[in-house]
Amino acid sequence: MFTREKMDVVLKARMNGKSREECAKLARIPLQKITHWYNEGKQGIGKDNIYFYRALTKIEDAIQITTQYGEDIDIYNRHDNIIKRDKFLYFIKSGEKRKDASRKANVDLKLVTKWDSLGRKGIYPFSNFHKDYTDARDYAVAAEQKQKEKIKRETVNLIKKGLTLEQAAKKVNNGKNEKTIINWYNMGRSGDKNHAEFYRQCESAKRPPVNTNIFAPLPPEWVEYFDGLPMNKTGIAWVSKIGNKWIYQRQDKGKSIRFTNPNIRKLHKEVINNNQIWGIRNQTLAKQAINGYTPASTSVKHEKVTVKYKRLNKNEFKAIAQGKIEHNEVSKVINKLKFFEVDIENMQTRKVKGKTQILIELRLNTSLLNKFESIVKDLGWEIVND
Repeated sequence: MFTREKMDVVLKARMNGKSREECAKLARIPLQKITHWYNEGKQGIGKDNIYFYRALTKIEDAIQITTQYGEDIDIYNRHDNIIKRDKFLYFIKSGEKRKDASRKANVDLKLVTKWDSLGRKGIYPFSNFHKDYTDARDYAVAAEQKQKEKIKRETVNLIKKGLTLEQAAKKVNNGKNEKTIINWYNMGRSGDKNHAEFYRQCESAKRPPVNTNIFAPLPPEWVEYFDGLPMNKTGIAWVSKIGNKWIYQRQDKGKSIRFTNPNIRKLHKEVINNNQIWGIRNQTLAKQAINGYTPASTSVKHEKVTVKYKRLNKNEFKAIAQGKIEHNEVSKVINKLKFFEVDIENMQTRKVKGKTQILIELRLNTSLLNKFESIVKDLGWEIVND
């Protein structure tokens, strides 16, 4: 019998669980010969010896694992555990955490943890489970990221259509992710690299802020449109008065836009709140129309909070709010401005003749103008221009 044939007899017998001594007897060689082949192969001497060393090492490593982890392997290979593992991996792939996936698959969490730990060490057959578990987690992470991107994309698209961030968050996925969307936006605003791009996209998608001053001039792009057209009686673009009603009416992409109100200032607010264009063509005529037809009930002087803007640089401006409010309105103001609490540079309150005198100074990024003016409207404050 040739040496290679004797080696194969030893390897086959060892694979069947025989000891080295028993293998030597079956191959009719001294035990020292097996040791010699093994050591020579380990040192890389002789092609047959190298073959024998590698094969025997693999066989004996498997025997050691079976001896050390035999009970664990038996438990792992049970039919019911095979089914439970498949369910566990399904739930992991669906985005569940290890603890929840174990509970839903009715498999002991300690077993799952042990199988994964042994698999990390490369011990067969647990190494297969570790790979499947890793693949399932990677799939879940990718799916979750894809869903996040979809939610962000839908939010930005709704903002492009004129909705505020808050309105879009309530509409996306029927509001299920409302708090999450707001949180992503605020984190991005604070510089979180995972959501900075989402914040930038939201800001870029917002419609240019509307000048809410009732005497605001026409936006530049509309000045050319009216150039050469006859001036209307009110001096306000698209606004006329019929009987005791003020009417705002224009066409936009074949769609008729119309608002009516007996109070021109309320008409102005309605137009602005619907993201429509308001602008003065002739200041003299507009002042006569606005001031001359204001109902007597609204001409009574009321104390108001006014807001003035001061441009600081290309990206920032200062907003100064001052005036008198009722004592019980202080907490309302604070709650409304909570979003801008990091932007408030100065806030003073003082009780004066049954009212609370307030002075609030904010340093804001120009991208926040739309959000700030929305809150100003809710508070009933007036934006004035010098």
